[in-house]
Amino acid sequence: MYVWTVQQHGSVYWQRGARQTLQSLQPHKFLHEQLRDAFSVADSPIWQDCSTIEQCQQLENAVGGPRVCVCMTTATAALVQSYKFVS
Repeated sequence: MYVWTVQQHGSVYWQRGARQTLQSLQPHKFLHEQLRDAFSVADSPIWQDCSTIEQCQQLENAVGGPRVCVCMTTATAALVQSYKFVS
């Protein structure tokens, strides 16, 4: 028997001023329209994204190294893998 477990974890990158945007949301307006300018990147990565080791290292280097990456995100940019369990 094969059992696959997969978790999708994502990150939200807020733009400066997003707190004010969130505090002024209005229920009669569409959420996607109100949050249009609140994010600093349009497409946020997910942890199960098939990035290569080299891409992860580039990301870590871009923020100042693995230690800085951990301080910023509580995780390294290392690949997260799925595991296959056989019983």
